[in-house]
Amino acid sequence: MTCTCAKNAAKTAILPRKINLAAVKIPVRKKVRSTTLGSTFDFTGACGGTFFLAKANGLSSEFTSIVNAGSCTFTLFAVDRNGNTISGSEHTLTPNGILLRYSVGPAYNVMFRCNFGQGGRCVLRLSYC
Repeated sequence: MTCTCAKNAAKTAILPRKINLAAVKIPVRKKVRSTTLGSTFDFTGACGGTFFLAKANGLSSEFTSIVNAGSCTFTLFAVDRNGNTISGSEHTLTPNGILLRYSVGPAYNVMFRCNFGQGGRCVLRLSYC
């Protein structure tokens, strides 16, 4: 998948085919705002890191309203129980990019990798309804 959010979006993501799940970090999660309609959270980490977004335990997952509020490009992807990247699950967002819907079939974990960029902060903003 490629990002259609920006005209100059990267069309390829550099991801290893197998992830060492023991080395993956938990991002800092901060509630940005909450209303009766839903909540918005920022998941923050250093550019260059790989972070957990959600544990899916073999179920399909869907996320809506994902925004790249940081200064580096990040890639969403899913892995199976063995840490192998699930083919076709990668989606890259450039800074200020918006993804209205990200869904993935049965997966063990949904993760994001922050690529190196200027400023050094990776911020994935996610809204729940």
